[in-house]
Amino acid sequence: MTKAQSHALERFAEYEITDGSQILSSFDYQEPIAIEIGFGMGHSLVRYAAMNPEVTCIGVDVYLPGIGSLIRQCEVQGLDNIRISNRDGNSFLNSVGDKSIETIMVFFPDPWPKKRHSKRRLVNEEFCSCIARKLKQHGNVYLATDSIQYANQIEAVFERQSDMSGGKSDRPSARLESHYDTRSQRLGNEVIDFAYFKK
Repeated sequence: MTKAQSHALERFAEYEITDGSQILSSFDYQEPIAIEIGFGMGHSLVRYAAMNPEVTCIGVDVYLPGIGSLIRQCEVQGLDNIRISNRDGNSFLNSVGDKSIETIMVFFPDPWPKKRHSKRRLVNEEFCSCIARKLKQHGNVYLATDSIQYANQIEAVFERQSDMSGGKSDRPSARLESHYDTRSQRLGNEVIDFAYFKK
């Protein structure tokens, strides 16, 4: 963790949301709501928040250097529409009210490539069902992975979710190119983006 990230973490309380139910009563709450689960260093969420100042953006991650990085970027860019939860993504999403979210973003979740670990993947039947409950009608979910095995799983679980529609897509404008894109290009692999919406 850098010194700047460490110092920014000292102000975490100003940005923190511990429970999804707090969204309605905290800060300058406004609709619509966008949530990024696993925001890494926060670059894509900052871009999304800057492009959509009317949106309340919630970043969910347990990686403290990333939280410090996100807070620092918010301060440098003067963004006041980002809040942060240092919780497991599944746990936080389940705490949010049903039919309350406009957009959910999940970029490059851990692929858990070994077969014996695949059950640990975030995007599974249960997670997909939860997304469908939490999204408003016509709400969107954007996902990206550089693992073909994970991409196949994502596609399969969403195909079985009857109230969601969509599939593979172009990279959304809010998702900045990352080291995952660079690495995939170097290795000759493909980054696969998905976009789905609630019917």
